[in-house]
Amino acid sequence: MIHITFSVFQNHNITGKIVIFVEKWEGYGTTVRYRAASRNEALRGAAGVLLKSVTPFSISSPHTGSGGRGAVIPSACLTIEEAEMLQRMYKRGKKLEIRMQIKSREVGKCTSRNTIFDIKGSTYPDEIVLLSGHMDSWDVGQGAMDDGGGMAVAWNALNIIKEMAKKDPRFAPKRYVSAPVLKTKCLRTLRVVFWTAEEQGMLGSQAYFKETEKDSLKKFFFVSESDQGAFKPKNDKSAFHFMGTRAQMKVLDEIVQIINDHNIPLSLVQSNDQGDVQFWSDKGVPSVNYVSDQGKDYYFYFHHTNGDYMTVFKDGDLDYVTAIFAALAHVLGNIDHW
Repeated sequence: MIHITFSVFQNHNITGKIVIFVEKWEGYGTTVRYRAASRNEALRGAAGVLLKSVTPFSISSPHTGSGGRGAVIPSACLTIEEAEMLQRMYKRGKKLEIRMQIKSREVGKCTSRNTIFDIKGSTYPDEIVLLSGHMDSWDVGQGAMDDGGGMAVAWNALNIIKEMAKKDPRFAPKRYVSAPVLKTKCLRTLRVVFWTAEEQGMLGSQAYFKETEKDSLKKFFFVSESDQGAFKPKNDKSAFHFMGTRAQMKVLDEIVQIINDHNIPLSLVQSNDQGDVQFWSDKGVPSVNYVSDQGKDYYFYFHHTNGDYMTVFKDGDLDYVTAIFAALAHVLGNIDHW
């Protein structure tokens, strides 16, 4: 039984059948819900679920991902080509018989750890400006794009700030120009976290949040993540997706203007989707999630596939996004207040 959307077969009998979803790409946030279909269709008696990979483009490349965890029936993603071929055969009245043999299995819980880097603040060491990316990836590909790029720009942003302050005292906070030992320091602590177990449900960031929840508003001045492709912005569709107050947004807008003045197109938009740092955002900590103009569709050509290799990135991608996050962290690490 093949269906295009959830709504068209809610009243159909699917007992003992393999349900195949050939869904239309409507953006990742909308289309990804089909990956969780096996949990719902198991309750209705389905024998299994197959779905077209959650992507707008394919070269016979299946896209993996979570969603079916906890289901008692098998589920898997097909390439676009395979799913649409089955749909055409079904529409022509052919009887489809499919045998599913899936060897993946749950192996139980294990220990994994977040990785944390700090440049200690000189005046407000207990106030943290946080940059982040996640260090785990699916078994396919290298995980270079998802999310090696996010890790790289976060770490390198701190490294750039440190090295520039060493080379040029004007880069350090003015009050410390005469004190060489403090030249590399911002007023606030700059922290990079590489989250573990993001692909399993943001378990690493959730665990870290629980450890810091009591003092989150007091301790975290700002949080951010890059997990939608560290691609060089080509137009103002590239944006910081921001969550916070109007006053905080005004400060971020001024930072974006500074970045724009250096011929880097970037905009600022409000968004309630903050990835791993959502836990802090929901508690009132201002946050941004970097989404490039290629982060809506192009990113998902390679997302969770064998194609996620370093070759996805082009010259300048990581350098430009590093510059964006370095500027962001340096300004927020040194302003007096929001």
